[in-house]
Amino acid sequence: MPTIARLGPFKIQIFADDHFPPHFHIVCADFEALVALSDLSILKGFLLTFVVVEFPCFILVVKYLVRMSVV
Repeated sequence: MPTIARLGPFKIQIFADDHFPPHFHIVCADFEALVALSDLSILKGFLLTFVVVEFPCFILVVKYLVRMSVV
């Protein structure tokens, strides 16, 4: 799995030929979530509450990194 970024314990991964809709993976030792590129909704899995508390700008950073890698 190609990792485009690491944020603390999280890996942000994208597959070139993955299934529809376009999404990225957020992977950690305790969980994995598939997140839609269009609106950042969680398609599968879950994100723990501490992600938002521990990393307040986590989603904004992820959105930026994913968009930069897709362009």
